[in-house]
Amino acid sequence: MYGHHSTIAFRPTSLDGIDIGQEQKMKIIGRAQDEKGDALIVENTKSNNEYPHITLSVAEGVSPVYSNELIKNALEKQLVEYFDEPIEIDVTEGYSDGANDIIEPQ
Repeated sequence: MYGHHSTIAFRPTSLDGIDIGQEQKMKIIGRAQDEKGDALIVENTKSNNEYPHITLSVAEGVSPVYSNELIKNALEKQLVEYFDEPIEIDVTEGYSDGANDIIEPQ
C-alpha cells in the first residue's frame, strides 16, 4: 500500500522549482487498476512523469514504478475509469531523500 505521493521528479539533480512546504490542491481525475497494481491519475503540472499519478498499491514483488506501465496500458485499451467530477485533495509539496519525506522548509 502506498498512496502518499505524486512524483514531481525521480532522483532530481536539483530541488530548484520544488516549493517545499507549499500547500495546494491536486485533482484526481481517474483510476487504472489490474491484477498487479492500482493507481489514481492526477493533474500534477509540476510532474515530469508522462502520466502523473498516485500509486495506491502494487502486488507483492511489483515495484511502484509499475503504475506508469499500468496507466499506459489502460489508456491504450481504454480501461481508465475517469471520474465524472475530479476529486480535489490537499497536498504539501516536498521531496524524499530515500529515507525521509521532507515537506517542511529546512
